[in-house]
Amino acid sequence: MRMTLLSALLACAFANAVQPAKDAQPPAAPAQPAKAPLPSGHPGLIENDPALRWPKARPEDVSSIDAIMAAFYAVPAGNPGQARDWDRYRSLF
Repeated sequence: MRMTLLSALLACAFANAVQPAKDAQPPAAPAQPAKAPLPSGHPGLIENDPALRWPKARPEDVSSIDAIMAAFYAVPAGNPGQARDWDRYRSLF
């Protein structure tokens, strides 16, 4: 009796299995994930928009890693009462 019940269950399982149709299309390739949007102010966005300008770095500011770091710290530190050159600062990025 146990064998008959097991055979019946297996037969039902195989009979109910989904069989692909003969004219079925192969599964579609998974969709490519959407590219994450660039953050606002990103140079890639600004280069594509002629209305916006990304400041060019001074050659002396980017001549070496030490020069970049010196300019990076010099702009926001500045002297009291001295206006900060934020375009120079942005150009370092």
